[in-house]
Parts: sequence; C-alpha cells; structure tokens
Amino acid sequence: STYSSSHWVFDQGGGVLAFWGALFDRKLSCSQRGLQESVEARRAKEDGEDSEGEKGSPKRGSGTSPSKEQKNSGPQLGRNNFHIPRQALRDILLKALPPDTVVWGAPISHLAPVLQSPARSVKDGGDYEGPSRRGVDVHFDSDRPNFRATVVVACDGIHSRVRRQLVGDPLRYLGYLVILGIAKSASMPLCKDRIFQTSDGSARIFVMPFSATEHMWQLSFQLSEDVALHLARHPDELRQAALDRCKGWHSPVPELLASTPPSATSGYPAYDRPPPSTSTSSLHSLLGSECGGLVTLLGDAAHCMSPFKGQGANQALLDAVVFAESLHRQFSLRDWTHQPGLPNDKDVVIEPDGDSELQLDPVAVKAARACRAYEEEMLSRTSPKVLDSFNAVSMLHSPNFLLPTFHVGRKSQGTKTLEKVNRMRELKVGSWDAESGRLDQLACSLNEELLN
Repeated sequence: STYSSSHWVFDQGGGVLAFWGALFDRKLSCSQRGLQESVEARRAKEDGEDSEGEKGSPKRGSGTSPSKEQKNSGPQLGRNNFHIPRQALRDILLKALPPDTVVWGAPISHLAPVLQSPARSVKDGGDYEGPSRRGVDVHFDSDRPNFRATVVVACDGIHSRVRRQLVGDPLRYLGYLVILGIAKSASMPLCKDRIFQTSDGSARIFVMPFSATEHMWQLSFQLSEDVALHLARHPDELRQAALDRCKGWHSPVPELLASTPPSATSGYPAYDRPPPSTSTSSLHSLLGSECGGLVTLLGDAAHCMSPFKGQGANQALLDAVVFAESLHRQFSLRDWTHQPGLPNDKDVVIEPDGDSELQLDPVAVKAARACRAYEEEMLSRTSPKVLDSFNAVSMLHSPNFLLPTFHVGRKSQGTKTLEKVNRMRELKVGSWDAESGRLDQLACSLNEELLN
C-alpha cells in the first residue's frame, strides 16, 4: 500500500490545469521545509513517551505500535489518499476465510428452484397442503455435482450468467476503450507521492500509486466496440495502441507506457447498465419469482458502471456490508440450525412480496426478506453512482477538460484556485518542474500567498 498527498491535472504538453490535495492544505506548513519539519515533529512525538503508556507502548485502543519502517514510509499528516491495490485487498480477504471456502474453476451453468414434496401446514385456521420451495440448486458447466443453497448472492461480474438467466437485460457500450497497466515508477519524479491525469481533449490518462515503486495507469479513448474487443484480447496490440495514442505527450507518460510489459497490460470496452427507473424495489421485479426471491445480485452484476468515477469496487464492498447486516437483522442462530425437511410447526409463511402464497420454511422466508431489504438500500445508493459515472464519460473526454475553469467548477473550487493555476501557466511551470521540486514549491507558495 502507498499514499498520495497531491493530485495534478495537465494538458498533453504538461501545462498545469488544476491541482489539489493535502500538500496544499493551509493547516500544514506547505513549503518543502515546513512539511518536512512537521513530519519530523510528529515522528519525534511518536518515538517519545505518551500520556497513556510507557515509552514505545501503544496508546489505549490503538492496537500495536507502528514500526520504525511504517513511521518513515512517508508523511502521515493531513488528509492523504491511501491506496490499496485491489489484488492485495482480495488476498487479505481470501486469507481471512476458512480453507476451501472458495472453489475455483467452477463456472455456473444455471440456477433452479428447489421444490420438495408437499408439506402439511396450517393456514387461516384450516389445513393446507402445498409445495415447499426451500432454496436454490446451483448447476455447473462441468461434471461437478449441483450445490444446494438457501440463498444465492450472484457477484459474478459485469457479464453475470445469473443476471443473464434471470433478467436478460443487455449491456450498454459507452464508446470507449479502457487500457490498464502497471509500470515501475521509482525513477520518475512526477510520480512521487502524486496522482496525476493528462488529457489532449479526447483521450485521458489517469496515473496513481500502486506500490512503493510502481504506478498504475488507466488510459481511455473513443473506439468502436469491435476494435475495442479485438484489442482487449491481444495485450501486445493493446500496449502499442496506448503508445500510439499518447505519442508526444509530456514525460513520463510515454515512458510509463513503454516500460509496461504486455503481461502487465490489460484492457476492456467500457459498458454499463442504466439503473432501474421504476422503483427502488424494481431489482426484485427484474429478478422475478423463478427462484422464490432467494437470489440477489451484488457488485457489477447488480450495478455495473463506467470506471470514470472510481466507484465500482467501492460500491461492491458496501453491498457486502449492507447484505450482511440485512441477513443479521433477519436471522438468529436457531434459524440457521433448522434443517429444511424436518418437522416444524412454524412452516407457515407467505412469500415476502405478497404476490403469491408459497409454503416456505422460516429460513427461506427470512433469506428472501433479507435479499429484498438489501436490494432496496443498494439500488437507492448505487443508482446515482451509475448515472454520475455515465455522465463522467463525456465530461472527462471533451475539449472542456483542457480549460482550468472546467476543473474549478468540477471540484467546486473558488476563484483563488483559478488565480493560482493561471499564475503557474504564466510562469511556464509545468510537469517538467517536478524533478527540481519547483512544481510543488510554487504551488505551495501561491497557495499561502493567496490565502493570507
């Protein structure tokens, strides 16, 4: 993991269009000397005695004391962006699971409702006999035996087979190819502790820290869907397309692209799905009653969006939390230990949506209710994100992107910010001044001058 303390926007020649971040926060000493003094003061305090423990002991409630290496890894002041590669996050989450929880190489073929033999129950004061729908059978492409589940949460991505079976709605191509790469960046001054993005008014590259020695870049530009699909399958051609598109751009953009091996290059056509427009509970209506409300969607399978607001993975993580909370509200330990098929005098329920009456065991009913509650919250939360991400496609790939006034408005910054940017452009300070330190020094100096 790593961090960034500033965010810069440049035109393809390296001219400054915008900048912001913790480095320019007035509460910090913004000169390089002042920032270093602040960091050193913080480290000295951490190394000394604190008011609630002996020297070197952690403060109450803070966990273990940070190591010397952690303390010296970079400035820890202000509001820095902390970057965690999703590959590392996946690994952390995977290792927290019991062994063999995740089964690899088992693509799903289709789902089927579980219908068991009639079960006798009491309804409206009289005997009632009907089918018990108690779960979902998961069928696989291979010879792997079917898996019977109480509830299925399909988080199988933008091309979700579960969504294709139960909903069948098409993807919407957004007209852009996205190319991703990871490159060594330790020798590139502009990359140090920075996020930066560059545009020529139609193509755009976004560069951010990936590790202590690497940066991840995302390049996007308009392309037909057929060509985008072809390039996505051929990393060598994909990398060459990136090099051709950014030829002549400011350093280190061409160097980053050239130093990225094909094995660290990937790409995809950008798609989304418009959010349901009828009601917040319309996902349940889309999924239908084929599996008795015991199937729901999570992440890209539920709300795929363009990558240009950086919200896809974030919303998927929130989905998981909200769904877990919904399950927790519905279930007690006793419910989970009840075995479907065993005699139970409470096997009398009505399907949660009230559309039809089905004989369900209590576990299935509560699972369906949990799915429904989660879907309502998830759709109300993610639908604006999908729309904002869609609008960002045209906004970030237009000639307006090359106007400093565009970024002042986009980031809700005042006229003083525009004055700072215009002053830097008048002084011909740009990306090429990162190595000497003049880029940051002048930005900090102008920030303090205009704020005082």
